[in-house]
Amino acid sequence: MRLIFHMVDLSICNSWLEYVADRKAKAERSMDLLSFHMEIAEALTSAEGMTPRRRGRPRSLTSSEEDEHENVDESASRKRKMKFQRPCSAVKNDAFSHWPQKVKGQSRCKNSPCVLKTRTMCLKCNVPLCLEEDRNCFKEFHIKK
Repeated sequence: MRLIFHMVDLSICNSWLEYVADRKAKAERSMDLLSFHMEIAEALTSAEGMTPRRRGRPRSLTSSEEDEHENVDESASRKRKMKFQRPCSAVKNDAFSHWPQKVKGQSRCKNSPCVLKTRTMCLKCNVPLCLEEDRNCFKEFHIKK
């Protein structure tokens, strides 16, 4: 197992060296090795089909708990605001499996110049984006800048 981790780490370090050489040739600033590791880790963990497994037994309510759960005062239970985390640039710009989906509630579009509310979300990035006839923030968000 240690050998596998060593080989993966070695390949990441070699990739980083190629990345740095490429950036120097273009006279652009490059990120350090730790940031490079973190970008790769984030891109791999947010890949399509990777859902965290729930551990333990599935929770089931007894009939008395169900009655209590239904009788909870609705004013006391407030809806939490959804927090959207921006995906890393590697996932955002990979042009693979980004599909718009209509959702029930409205959220503010997360494309930087736009401030309008939308009911469309990217399935892969889990970010609300406008997709209308007059504006296409969905496309603008997923294009490299």
